[in-house]
Amino acid sequence: MARAATRHAPAKPGFGVQGLIGLTAIVALLLFAAGGITLLDTQNDGWVRAEQGAANLSVTLTRKLGDDIAGFDRALRAVAAAYPRPEPDRSPPDARQLAQLSQFFSARIDILNANGDLIASSDPTQPLGQSFAARDYFETHWQRNDAGLFVSRAIQASAQDRQASLVFSRRLARQDGTFAGVAAASVPLSAIQALFDNLDLGPSGSATIIRSDGRVIARTPQREQDIDRNLGDTPAFKRVSAADSGIVVATAALDGVERLYTFRHVPGSPLIVSVGTASNDIFDVWWRRATAIAAILTLLCAATVVLCVALGRERGRRVEAETTLRGATVQLAMTAATDGLTGLVNQKAFEDRLDREWQRAVRSGTTISLLLMDVDYFKEYNDRYGHAEGDQVLRAIAGCIKANLLRPGDIAARYSGGTFMTVMPETDALGAAIVAERIRTAVAGLSFSHPGTQQVARITISSGLAVASPAKGGDTQRSLMARAEDGMREAKRSGRNRVSSVEKERTGTAQTFGHATRRPG
Repeated sequence: MARAATRHAPAKPGFGVQGLIGLTAIVALLLFAAGGITLLDTQNDGWVRAEQGAANLSVTLTRKLGDDIAGFDRALRAVAAAYPRPEPDRSPPDARQLAQLSQFFSARIDILNANGDLIASSDPTQPLGQSFAARDYFETHWQRNDAGLFVSRAIQASAQDRQASLVFSRRLARQDGTFAGVAAASVPLSAIQALFDNLDLGPSGSATIIRSDGRVIARTPQREQDIDRNLGDTPAFKRVSAADSGIVVATAALDGVERLYTFRHVPGSPLIVSVGTASNDIFDVWWRRATAIAAILTLLCAATVVLCVALGRERGRRVEAETTLRGATVQLAMTAATDGLTGLVNQKAFEDRLDREWQRAVRSGTTISLLLMDVDYFKEYNDRYGHAEGDQVLRAIAGCIKANLLRPGDIAARYSGGTFMTVMPETDALGAAIVAERIRTAVAGLSFSHPGTQQVARITISSGLAVASPAKGGDTQRSLMARAEDGMREAKRSGRNRVSSVEKERTGTAQTFGHATRRPG
């Protein structure tokens, strides 16, 4: 009779090479994911740097052009003051004075009478009597007495104008206010174009000066067909004309290149300066960085695979991996309890710590002090300077709080928005008051000015202080926090930038703390 074959069940494999290979694959994926995040960050950094660079160039161009326009306007005002009533039957003004103004402001100064005829010019070669009545600037001043400083369209070279030019003009009026003529300053377009010299705009960048009606005045790269072209109906220009300054990503109607544009309106004039950085130029830099980072990541992943396979034979590494995991868990827990902006304890963790300190004070019979601090006019500061600057203020205030909490058991937290809280165990009112005053003084000494309101000139905080003895009864955490909030409100009502305490149950009055001493713990 044949014997039945006995089969042994295979041994279950442990966490060996195959397990480590799987772990290696996960690590490689995480590395690539981290690399992808890093690449996105570098792409964003490149875009931000491009924005900053273009913004700096637009500010520089706007200031220079604004200064030049202000000079032309001063010259025209001087002409208007010197020749208030240019009439056809009167003798022409003194050309020597016009020549002096022309030389000082680097522009040809012309005076037209009420018919548009040239009656005086700083350029002696200009024939008097020629008519400029068809020019847009003359027609504008003839039709409107409120045109102010008018900037013409780009005027191409002609028999009258030997080179392309831009004309800045002002209306001349008789003593009764009726139209008497025009004072005009003609500036060669080459002088306007010279503003673009030595600008580093990248291979496909551009800089453009545009009138508020969409007419192109000057541009680099320079193309003759672009001058005086009307961009008023393009979507990009409509967005540009709707704001004093800003950033627009758009495809240029002039050459079809997509660019990141920063633009600014020139104060006191109908001109807009636009500086564009081509998207391809920005991404070319990013691609070079991305290639380098991707190569490094590939090498790291390959090295990780080789290392993990080799270490697969060392099962003791599991203990080290578990230890690392526990450490990461602890770090994650710490991160979850921390406010990401200021590094202080967040609201949830603060309430947990307050509860533990309250129970400890009940057992030990000690006092506990609570300080509630709120940034004065913080919403107005954010509205004026933006949330990025507001975040800088919150970080600086958090630093002041941490620097002035000298006991290890003191707890500081960002409670919400511009509100901070501290718990000081085993601290009485006088001790807590001196800590609060130190924090208030430190914040008031920060270098953040706040001219956005008439009430304060610098960033300050208003603080409410409350003290409780939990072991004696009658107090709760809720009532402690309510008294601190009442004190903070009283500090704001009293003029802000101060520390106040409202003890309703005892006196019903508010007390503003000055100098105080903290009892040694």
